[in-house]
Amino acid sequence: MTRILGVGLALVLMTSGAAAQGQVVTPALVEAHEAFAEGDYLRMTRKLRETLEQNPEDEHVRRNALDLLERAYALNGGRVPADWKLPAGVQSMRLSVARKADGEEFRIRLSGELARAGIVEELRLVQFPSRVILDKRAGVGIWEERQPAGEEPEYELVLDDQRDPIEEGLYTLHIATTDGHAVDGHVIVSNVVATATPVIRSPVPGETLRSDEVRYQWDDFVSPQRKAYEWRGLWVGVARCAPPAYAWDEVWGQYFEHPNAASPDELRAKPLPAGRYFMYLSFKETRAFGDVKVRRESNNAVPFHVVDP
Repeated sequence: MTRILGVGLALVLMTSGAAAQGQVVTPALVEAHEAFAEGDYLRMTRKLRETLEQNPEDEHVRRNALDLLERAYALNGGRVPADWKLPAGVQSMRLSVARKADGEEFRIRLSGELARAGIVEELRLVQFPSRVILDKRAGVGIWEERQPAGEEPEYELVLDDQRDPIEEGLYTLHIATTDGHAVDGHVIVSNVVATATPVIRSPVPGETLRSDEVRYQWDDFVSPQRKAYEWRGLWVGVARCAPPAYAWDEVWGQYFEHPNAASPDELRAKPLPAGRYFMYLSFKETRAFGDVKVRRESNNAVPFHVVDP
C-alpha cells in the first residue's frame, strides 16, 4: 500500500471505523473517498469498481464502497456517472430485481428499448468475477422482443422464479450487436431488493364479477428500502390466464410516473369479456448508474373471473 495519507484516508476511517477494527484500507478506496469529497463522481465510480475488483472477498471494504455509492446517489439526485456507454442501437437498459407476489421468489431482468428489432446478438450479466446471472447466447434467462404499436422495439432477458435475488456488489455487462459493435461495461448494485409486497384491494382474489362491476383499487406503496432520491413508478395491467396452458395474455397495461392509491377513471372504463384474468401491480423505485437504470420492484397479482351480465 503506497497511499495512506490525505483527506481520502481520513474519510474512510471516519465513515467505517476501519482503524479501530484493524481493517485494511485500500488505495483505490481512499481515492474513491477523495473523489467523492471533490464532487468528482465519475472518478469515484471508477475507483469503486477498482476497489471491488481488487477486494472481492473483503466484506468490510465492500460495505464501505457501497455505502459511499449510496451517499453519492443521495447528493446527485439518484444518478452517478460511469465510464462506458451503451452501444449504438441499444437505446436504454434497466436492471430490475422484482419481489414477486408470494414474497418468496424474485425475478431478475435486463430490459429496455432498441433502435430496431433483432439488433442484439449477445447480452450477458456476470457477478464479478465469474458467476453468470443472465446470458442471451447461452440461454441463461428467457429472451423476448416485442414491438408496441407506434413505439420502439422492446427487449428483455429474464430469469424468473428465483429463490434468491442477486447480491450487492460489482457486475460486468457484455453487449454485442449484429452490426459489429461490442461494449464491456459494469454496474455496481446496492440496496436493490424490496422486503415488502404491495396490497391490491380490488378485485378480491378469486372474485367473480360482471364486466361493469370490475374495479381496480390498491394501496399506495413505498418499500422499506426506498430512498428519497429514487424515482417512483407503477405499472398496472390485466392479463387473460385461461386453461389448459394458463399462458399470460396481456389485455392491457398502463404505466404511471406518479403512483398513488386512487383507481384512475380510465381503468374503470376498460371492458372485459367473460373469462379468467389476473390483475398485476408492479411498483418501481429507480436510480441510475451511468446508462443503466437500476430498479427495485415490488409486485402483486390477484386472479378473478368475469362473467356475462
